[in-house]
Amino acid sequence: MGGRHLSSYDLPTYERGTEDRLEREYFREVDYNQEQLAVQADDLQQQMTDDQRQVYNAVLELVQQGNINNGNKSSNIIFLDAPGGTGKSFVINTILKKIRSRGKIALATASSGIAATLIQGGRTLHSTFKIRLDTHLKEQPTCSIKHGTALAKVIKDAAVIIVDEAPMTHKSAYEAVDRTLQDITGVKKPIGGIPTLLCGDFRHILPVVKSGTRSNIVNASLKTSHLWRHVTVKHLTTNMRAHLSGDEGATDFSKLLLEIGNGLITFSAEPDMIEILPEIGKVVSTMEELKAEVYPCLTTNGVRSEWLAERAIFSPLNTNVNQLNNWLMGEFPGDERIYKSVDSAICDEEGVTYPVELLNSLKLSGMPPHLLKLKLGVPIMILRNMEPPKTTNGTRCIITRLHANVIEATISCGPYKGEVVLLPRIPLIPSDSELPFQFRRLQFPCKPCFAMTINNRESPQKEDIDETFWLR
Repeated sequence: MGGRHLSSYDLPTYERGTEDRLEREYFREVDYNQEQLAVQADDLQQQMTDDQRQVYNAVLELVQQGNINNGNKSSNIIFLDAPGGTGKSFVINTILKKIRSRGKIALATASSGIAATLIQGGRTLHSTFKIRLDTHLKEQPTCSIKHGTALAKVIKDAAVIIVDEAPMTHKSAYEAVDRTLQDITGVKKPIGGIPTLLCGDFRHILPVVKSGTRSNIVNASLKTSHLWRHVTVKHLTTNMRAHLSGDEGATDFSKLLLEIGNGLITFSAEPDMIEILPEIGKVVSTMEELKAEVYPCLTTNGVRSEWLAERAIFSPLNTNVNQLNNWLMGEFPGDERIYKSVDSAICDEEGVTYPVELLNSLKLSGMPPHLLKLKLGVPIMILRNMEPPKTTNGTRCIITRLHANVIEATISCGPYKGEVVLLPRIPLIPSDSELPFQFRRLQFPCKPCFAMTINNRESPQKEDIDETFWLR
């Protein structure tokens, strides 16, 4: 945490050999109960709809062909166009179980940490392939993967690569992966010839381009990449969420989302305002009403972790999120504990120009605050890939114990629900900041998540958003 080697403190050091690192990295990708996964995969396969089974068989056939070893000229990339509720995560997890039950490596990734928590063994795309955050600024970007490393060996033996919420990521990230994997595998085919399943819905959030115009955002989309001509598109159409629940409101809601995404809704005010039917949701006009509707009787209900795990508030504004979290933290039962961060400039020469008081006042997206206020039982979100795939950036947890130098919590959702997580203080450096300098913040990598932003982009200006909240 201090940024120095153990030898600087006269402590014994452990020399990890290359073989040790290779074995541990490789073992993590194959450490699955194959018999148990085979039974689970067969059970899930019986529950599939016709369109889900078609996608499932297409991916397994692609893996069976082994595009790296033979000269198959067919496309090795499939894009699964799956609107929300059609069972995309269900299909992904079934494919992962089936392939891993055969003792093969399946790399499960997602564009965001929250999406990665829904996939068994999922990690973020950038973390898995060591993608630089400034790839969109490079003419020919590549990933930070070297030959002979553990990750390179895992990639060479990978049977399939799966990327969830693929349309949300800038096309330069996929082009960087393409160049790097072709170099590692030695196969001059898209993504190094490895069978790849890209999943998502282009009706959802497209790549975020700061201060970008409509044309900039479209140009950053995966469809404008040279890789797209190698993609075979599959579709899921049956909304299982609405079908299984039998809720007419859920059916109407799914139809509304498709109509918005397909541009079939008549605008009530140009260029991008539409009217939402009151039967689908409930409209509230203030944040106080929204808070009361989503978290009613927080003093009594807040002691139930299951009750907290099944609700959250989303907002496009960071200011609204911070305000809601502060309000709900104040209403939450229990004694509050405050953890102060240790902030310092990266360069010693900038220590005078940017004093500690200034660094403490900075509130940046993706960073914990200087004064981190927590209580027992409060829901939190982890802000870094602490122990992937179990805990990644976006994993939601419930605090069980607050110590001086460690926070103990349990994962509240996803395939690792109920597992214990220990969070220490770690040095955090803003990776995508417009600050004219860099600084280090030593703090617990988490923050309360009663409310959270819709996506990871910077908040728009407050005057650009109509202060009306829609609750469903």
